[in-house]
Amino acid sequence: MDTTNLNKIREELLSCGICLETFTDPRVLPCQHTFCQKCISQISADKRIFRCPTCREQVILPKNGVEGFKKNFELASFCEKLVAVKKRPPVAEKPRAGDKCGTHKKEVRRFYCQQCKVAICSECILDIHQGHSICSAAQAAGGSRDRIGGSLKTCKERIKIHEDVASGITDNEKKLEAEKKAVESTIRSYQQQLIDDINKTAAVLLQELESHFMTKQMRLIEQKDSAQSTLDEVSSTRDWAEKRLSFTEPEVIGMEDAICKKLEVAIAMQELSADYISLEMDFQPAISPTGKTLLGHLKEKGSENGRKDSLKRATPTPTPVMRGINPNQPVPGLVFFGHEGSGEGQLTEPRGMTVTPEGRIFVMDGCSDIEEGEIKEYDSAGQFVGKSFQPHYFQLAADGGGRLFCTRPQQETVDVLDKLGTCVQTFGKGQLSYPLGIAIHPVGGQILVTDTQRCKVFIYQPDGMLIRHFGSSGRGDHELTYPMGVAVDSAWNIYVSDHDCHCIKVFAMMGTFRLKIAKKGSKDGQLKNPKGICVDAEGNIIVADSGNGRVSMFDSHGKFSRHLLTSDQGLGHPSQVTLMPEGRLAVMDMETCRGLIFKYKCDQ
Repeated sequence: MDTTNLNKIREELLSCGICLETFTDPRVLPCQHTFCQKCISQISADKRIFRCPTCREQVILPKNGVEGFKKNFELASFCEKLVAVKKRPPVAEKPRAGDKCGTHKKEVRRFYCQQCKVAICSECILDIHQGHSICSAAQAAGGSRDRIGGSLKTCKERIKIHEDVASGITDNEKKLEAEKKAVESTIRSYQQQLIDDINKTAAVLLQELESHFMTKQMRLIEQKDSAQSTLDEVSSTRDWAEKRLSFTEPEVIGMEDAICKKLEVAIAMQELSADYISLEMDFQPAISPTGKTLLGHLKEKGSENGRKDSLKRATPTPTPVMRGINPNQPVPGLVFFGHEGSGEGQLTEPRGMTVTPEGRIFVMDGCSDIEEGEIKEYDSAGQFVGKSFQPHYFQLAADGGGRLFCTRPQQETVDVLDKLGTCVQTFGKGQLSYPLGIAIHPVGGQILVTDTQRCKVFIYQPDGMLIRHFGSSGRGDHELTYPMGVAVDSAWNIYVSDHDCHCIKVFAMMGTFRLKIAKKGSKDGQLKNPKGICVDAEGNIIVADSGNGRVSMFDSHGKFSRHLLTSDQGLGHPSQVTLMPEGRLAVMDMETCRGLIFKYKCDQ
């Protein structure tokens, strides 16, 4: 078998899905997926329960750790044979026919000395073992087999007992899980009931408050109208009297009585009171036995008893599906950072953005026409922390150790920065032409880079060694036109935002095309010049739809879910989207030169 076929077999059948190397001590998870023992140790991280990187099924770590998972002996054998073929060891000697005697080289040991307990040949009977009790080797072996068989039978019976015990424990685990889910379902049902009741009560209270306010407001309007009417009448009389004073002397003398009489009527008009009208109502919180505030009721000021009919009126208005910056549709936990300008912590031309596992935000800021820029750091609340002067990178990605991987298109490389901002490694020279997008595998740490000139995706080991690349220029399903953003999940689904093809393409680890998401347009589920992309733990695909000025989310099957932010809600030109801890999302808006942080998971 030639080397090409051997490598093909190793990559497609005998490679671990985490480290991408030939299996070492392969172990089988309960979901029947196989990984190296060392790789399982890394993803479990001594946790009692973890998820399979391929199917996301929950896996319970055995009491004795990773070694408790069954070993895939057949797969291990294939791997050993593959290694043996690659090393090309010398051909082993053929075994000798029969069992030759060590003393008499040409004789076969067909007898057994019962006194010395050793197999011997016919020459040994007349020589070393003369006079000893002798029987045939077959007869002696038969006795040995009977004794071994007895012990083996007992061992098998014990195995059956252990299997029954293990099966019983497995059944117990399933029942325990079912019991836990039943109780959890009851808790969540009661939780939802409380939420519904609180929402209904709040809606009724707000409607009651609005009704009470309108009553008070109508009284004010009536007072205002009456006061204005009186003022208009008195003012009209004044104007009429002043105009008559300009008449001739005989006319003034003749009209004096009439003018004075009319003025007396105006003067005698009753003055309206301008008493202050108060709302005369307050909110009285309801306190639970634990001392926590549940909701409450409205209470007239000065009254000991609150209103008791709060639950007898209108139903609450449904919460709108689309959430945004509009004050009528507030974004949960919305925080802005950056803002346009050249001051401390402000941004002039933000490009790349990434978030560390601890929630630290790094933004690449600087004009693309010059080689120098700044990497600015913000904390998880969006507060500016500091900056460092760096070459002009395009996109950033952070690994679990806090290192930054930065694409540098002008130099056709990827630079690796340590926590102090020092470049400690560079790779990709001679392989990359114009690298832009970058992502890191969440388990194995492999680096994925998009190259817009070669229309390819490159995959590197954490140490910068090239593993493979795939893709070619074109508009076919397996081709790319201008790949910008890239993301990868633990099951090695690779998501690429094709900027000029206005879609997202999904590939397998080996570069096999799997799925195309969206097409050009502005309707729900359509995209225009998508840029940044990320994937959450549930498989939801979040895209910076830059041409439409919105951030859209699709489910794991590529079906449109909803818009998280849109241009109608103040978003300009989103270029990057990055996941943050606690169900939050960071978005970089190139048009307004600012970042946004908000909760996109409302159940967190």
